[in-house]
Amino acid sequence: MGSNALPIRFTDEKYATKSDVVKALGTSLVDSIWRNIVGYRLQSAKKLALKTIPQVPFYVTYTQPIAQRINDFQVKLAHFMLAFSQVTPGSQLQIEVERYAKLNILRDAAAIEGVKISDLSLKAMLNGTYFENNKAHAPILGYRDALDAFQSAPVNEDLLATYYGELMGEEELTSFYRISDPDGGNMYHTVVIGRDYQYAPYSEIPDLMEDFFAFLNNDVSEPIVHAVTAIYYLDYIKPFEAHNQLCGCLLAKSIFEEANVGLIARLLPLERVFVPTDRLKTLCLETQRSADMTYIVLYALDILEPALEDLINEIKRAQARILEAERTPVTPSDVTPKAPITQAVEDDIPLEDVRLENRPSSPAEPLPEVLKPAPAPAPKEEPRPVFVEQPKPQPAPISVEVKPQPAPAPVAPKPVEPPYVAPQASYISEPVASAPAAPAYSAPSSMYQEKSAPAPTPAPAPAPVISEKPVSVAPAPILAPTPKPEPAKVVAKPAPEPLKKAPVVPAKPMTQTSDEIALSTLPTSNLSDKELKEFARYIVETNPRIRKPQALFFASHSSLGRYYTIQDYKRTIRCAYETARTSMDNLAAEGFYQKLQIKNKFVYTPIKQGEKQ
Repeated sequence: MGSNALPIRFTDEKYATKSDVVKALGTSLVDSIWRNIVGYRLQSAKKLALKTIPQVPFYVTYTQPIAQRINDFQVKLAHFMLAFSQVTPGSQLQIEVERYAKLNILRDAAAIEGVKISDLSLKAMLNGTYFENNKAHAPILGYRDALDAFQSAPVNEDLLATYYGELMGEEELTSFYRISDPDGGNMYHTVVIGRDYQYAPYSEIPDLMEDFFAFLNNDVSEPIVHAVTAIYYLDYIKPFEAHNQLCGCLLAKSIFEEANVGLIARLLPLERVFVPTDRLKTLCLETQRSADMTYIVLYALDILEPALEDLINEIKRAQARILEAERTPVTPSDVTPKAPITQAVEDDIPLEDVRLENRPSSPAEPLPEVLKPAPAPAPKEEPRPVFVEQPKPQPAPISVEVKPQPAPAPVAPKPVEPPYVAPQASYISEPVASAPAAPAYSAPSSMYQEKSAPAPTPAPAPAPVISEKPVSVAPAPILAPTPKPEPAKVVAKPAPEPLKKAPVVPAKPMTQTSDEIALSTLPTSNLSDKELKEFARYIVETNPRIRKPQALFFASHSSLGRYYTIQDYKRTIRCAYETARTSMDNLAAEGFYQKLQIKNKFVYTPIKQGEKQ
C-alpha cells in the first residue's frame, strides 16, 4: 500500500520532481520510489507530436485529477469570456478593464525581457503619452503595438514573422531565423551525455520549427497544452536572435484565439507564467531532461487560474468605480432640499431656515402664526398693537358710509341692488354693537377724512357709478377694512434679511492641493482623475524643468486641436496672471504647446508628444 500511495501522492496531489521527493521524504535514497512514480505517470501519459532536440517525444500525464484540473481551467476561462462579453464594446468599462489587463501584461513582459521600467512609463505607453527616448523600452512598445493590432489569423510562420517584426520595430524583416549560435557553437564542440541544451543549433532550426507548426495544426490536445508548449518550445530552441519568449506568448494568444476564445485572448496573462523564477527554471530543466510537459502545464495552471479570477473581479471593480464616479456629489447647497420646505413652515422651524421665494402660496391666516415667534425683539412688538387696533374702528366708518346708501337703492331699479343691500344689513348688524366702543374713533377719522367728508354730499354721486359698474363700487367700502394681509407683508419684509444668510454656502477654502485645483475643471478625456495625476507625475519625473502645477494643467488640457489661453491656466490653477503667463510660456518652450498669436492675444495648442510624432 505504501509503494502505491507514494506515486499517487507525488503525482495527483502534487506533481513533484525527484528533488521534491527527496526533500519531502528526507532521504536521498529514492531511486526505487522514483521509478515507481515515473511508471505510474507513464500509464496515463499521452505522447505529443513534438520532440526534443535529441528527438525524444514530449508527453503529458493525464491522470484523473490532472485531467480534472485542466477541465476546471477551461471552465474558469469560459467564465471570464462570459463576463467580458457582457461589457458594452467601446464603453468606459471596456477601456478600463483592457487597460488594467494590458498594464499587467506589459509589466510581465518587461520582467521577461529584464527591462527595468516604472509603472508610470507603462501607463504612459497605454495612454499614448509616452515620450521617453529609451532604446531599452523598444521591445515593450513593440509588444504593446502587437497587442493593439491583435487580429484573427491562422497560426503559421507568417504570423510568427509579423510578431517578431513588431518586437524588433521593423516593418519588413531582413532576416528571420537566426543564422548563427549565441556563443559560436562552443556548447556542441564537446560530447556530453545527458546534455542540458540552452539553444538548438541554428542549422536545425528550420526542421524543428516545421515540426512545431505541424504539431500545432494536427495535435488534438487542449488549447492550454498547445499554448504552454508553444512558449516553452520557442524558449527551448531559441529560433530568433532575441525576444523568443515574447514571440511565444503572442503565438500562444493566437492559439487561444483560434480555439474559439476570440480576440479576448489578447488579454490572457500568459506572460506571467514565464516571468523568471527559480521554480520555473527548475521545472524547465526537468522538462528538458524527462520530456514531461506536465510540469510546465500544471505550473501554468497554478498561475493562470488566480490571474483569471482577478480579471473577473476587475470587471466588477471597474463597474463599481464608474457608478461611483457618475454619482452626483453632495454639496452644502444640497443639504436643505427645496421639497421639504413646505413641511418646514408647517412644523414651525426657525424662520431663518426658510427662503421667502420657496414659501408656498397659502392664505393669509398661517402667516401671523409664523410671525409670532419671530418678533422677539422689543422694537418689533410696538407696531403690532397699532395694526391690531386699526381694524376695530374700521367697521364704524363702514356703517356710516353704508347708512346713506340705502337711499340710492330705490333710485336704481336694477336687480343688482337687492343682493347688494341684503349682505350689508347682515354684516352691519354685528359691528354696530362694537361701534360704541370707539374711543379711538377720532384718530382713524383723520385717516378716513377723504371718505367721511364727501360721504353726505357725494352720496348721490356713487349711485350712478354703482348703476354702471356695481361690482367695482360695491366692494370698495367693504374691502376697505381688509388690509390685514398688507400689514403682515409689511412685517415680513424685514424678516428675509436673516433668511438669505442661512442657505448661503460658504466659499471653498483656498487650501486645496495643486492636484485638486488642476483637476477641478477637466476637459473631455478618456483618462480618469487618477490617471491624469499619474500622467502629470510622469511629466515631472521625465522633465525636471516642468513644475507640478504646469504638468497638471497640461495633463488635463492636452486635447489635440484645442486652443488654450493664459486665462484658462489662471482660472484652473488659481494663480496670478503673471504666473499663468510664465507657466504657459515655459510649457511652450519645453515643447508641450505651440504658441500662436491671434489678433491681440496669445493662444496655446498642444503638440504631439514622443512616439506620436
